[in-house]
Amino acid sequence: MIEYKLRKVSENFRKRKLIWTLLFLLLPVPASLFAQNSKKLKLEIQNEQVAFFTLDGKDSLILTPLASRLDSAGIYSGSELVLSQKGILLGGIWYPASSIESLTVSAFFDGNGQAVRKAQAIGKEDRIYLFEPATLNAGDYLKGSLVALGSGTKIEGEVGGDVVVFLGDCELGAEAVVHGDVVVIGGEVTQKDGAVVYGQLSRESRQEDHKKRRRLDEVPQIGVLAFSGAYNRVDGFNLQMFGRYRSADGKSKLWGGGGHAFSRDRWLYDVGFSQKLFNLHHFSFGASAFRQTWSQDAWILGKGENSFAALFLRADLMDYTEKEGLSLFAEQEYKDAHYLRITYEVNQFQALDKKTDWSLARGPKRFRGNFSTLPSDTVNRYFDDFKSEIATLTFNYTFDTRNDLKNPETGWLGKAQWELAGGALGKERDYSRIVLTFERIQPLRPKHTALAHAVYGTSIHRLPLQKLFFLGGIGTLRGHRFKEFYGDRMILVNLEYHARLIDKTFVPTGVLFFDWGKTSPRSGDPEFWSGRPFKYNFGLGAKFGGYLRLDLAKALDGQPFRFTFRFSRNF
Repeated sequence: MIEYKLRKVSENFRKRKLIWTLLFLLLPVPASLFAQNSKKLKLEIQNEQVAFFTLDGKDSLILTPLASRLDSAGIYSGSELVLSQKGILLGGIWYPASSIESLTVSAFFDGNGQAVRKAQAIGKEDRIYLFEPATLNAGDYLKGSLVALGSGTKIEGEVGGDVVVFLGDCELGAEAVVHGDVVVIGGEVTQKDGAVVYGQLSRESRQEDHKKRRRLDEVPQIGVLAFSGAYNRVDGFNLQMFGRYRSADGKSKLWGGGGHAFSRDRWLYDVGFSQKLFNLHHFSFGASAFRQTWSQDAWILGKGENSFAALFLRADLMDYTEKEGLSLFAEQEYKDAHYLRITYEVNQFQALDKKTDWSLARGPKRFRGNFSTLPSDTVNRYFDDFKSEIATLTFNYTFDTRNDLKNPETGWLGKAQWELAGGALGKERDYSRIVLTFERIQPLRPKHTALAHAVYGTSIHRLPLQKLFFLGGIGTLRGHRFKEFYGDRMILVNLEYHARLIDKTFVPTGVLFFDWGKTSPRSGDPEFWSGRPFKYNFGLGAKFGGYLRLDLAKALDGQPFRFTFRFSRNF
């Protein structure tokens, strides 16, 4: 009996101990104790600075070479130690290197004076060094990128990604191989003979006589030649060559050149200059004179894609006019995200006819005529627009926080364009054209992304034919015929969901999409929102990297399934 009571007391004690233990674990604990394991950081390197941000944007740390102090303990901002081997100090909390989730680098890699933005997620294949020497020995291979903050870097082995160094020198040994780019801020690059960098560098080297190590923004470029070409049904082959000059600081640029449209035997040209002022919040201005084969459809697809379709499928999707004139512009940039541009142009437009049916594709199919998606009586009614001289004043505002210009994975893009013609500007046409564009790329979880794209266009007075809004087909309402709808007013919404379910080479990313939109012949249509029904479609797609996109769309108004493919993003 005594033994039973003792056993029962012991069991009760264990139960109470378990309850108290659970209560202790459930008590509120200061968030700072867990901050290093629960919160993640973004690392952004641009404009001679390194910036750390929490994902919620509440805390940040920005370091520059001039405003930072380096000693044996770490990197100081003012009198406060903010980066050491312990981690990064944000909002009173120390974050270890493992908290860095993504890296974005903006650097001057190319010769046109524009920063190239590169972004990547930080994974197990990457290495981040905080105030400790970064060394990769001969024979070693790092599949990802190497980032060193506050320390020197010595590479003798092979790096599959980029090398980024802040407040430290980078030494590339004789056996070093870097497959990506090398970016050094607040330090120098030394490359020994035999070292190979497949990408480019953005900093100065101690080896001044090495032609690859000279800092791009310290070397003027004179007589650099650029070539471009296109193929379409009005020009045939359009081959052009340009020469350009860029000053040592990248702020002054001159260009000039042109080419020949062979099928219509016409010479085209473009000459101009631009000048950038100030090192921060750039102000730019410039002018150009040109004669070019021009299309309003460039917002839907590019010349490269259209040239491929024309050459190999005998399908020219754009409509053209010739535009010859003069352009003057001024632009104000603020914090690499806001751009306000004002452009004045005087343009003489000329009608263009189809001049060739040649294509590598065989068969009886022929190219369609220019603007042939419109009824012939509509084209005749607008025909005088092709022979008009139009003076325009255009205001463009752009807000862009996307992490990459060519293949973004996150961010916002907003554009507002107001084009004024005639009136006090004179010439032959009088109208006002307004276009609002919105894009959002939102990562939902690893390898799952939602994308939204919306465009609204309207006008005051009748638009010239070459300025009309068109919807239907590739890049717009993918379940409908190409350019099936047109008018002086339009709205378009595209929604997409991307899911990479199998992360293997050559396995595409799955896409679900929905398109919705409408046009109106008259911008002042009082029944635009309530009158004729809106058009919409659903679809499935497959995306192979950033280079190939296949879409199958179905409109729910009795139209057949429509298949499209392209070599760039829809938006």
